[in-house]
Amino acid sequence: MESLFSLAVAVGIGYWAYATGKRNGSKAAFKVGWRRGRAYGKRQS
Repeated sequence: MESLFSLAVAVGIGYWAYATGKRNGSKAAFKVGWRRGRAYGKRQS
């Protein structure tokens, strides 16, 4: 159950970073946000 929550958190952060990156014309922000979200989820569990 925790993995599902951490995945939702990662997707949320990744999507926010993606939207921000799109505004800046950079896709790297999405990857950074995704990794940050995954790391955050791993720290929680």
